[in-house]
Amino acid sequence: MLDSYNAGSLDRVFLSYNEFVNTIPARGVRPAAAAAGAETQVARHDWDYLYEPDAETVLEHVLTRYVESLVYQAVLENVASEHAARMVAMNRPATTPTS
Repeated sequence: MLDSYNAGSLDRVFLSYNEFVNTIPARGVRPAAAAAGAETQVARHDWDYLYEPDAETVLEHVLTRYVESLVYQAVLENVASEHAARMVAMNRPATTPTS
């Protein structure tokens, strides 16, 4: 996903997942994970500092880790919602009155 986005074959990435609320409801969520066309700003200053690695390398690493954490959170939310649904489904036959 990130390789396709960086290559330019994708201009947007949408991530849809179930947000775990509690054992009963789960909400569907679809935030935009990334959008193309980010503007770059060049800082103008007279300082004599040298930072390594450069800002572009740091920003690329941080944004990559951020997107990976968003995808990981979505996976965890889906797993939690599935486990809650299974728990509720298994509990229903035990609490249903028989005639």
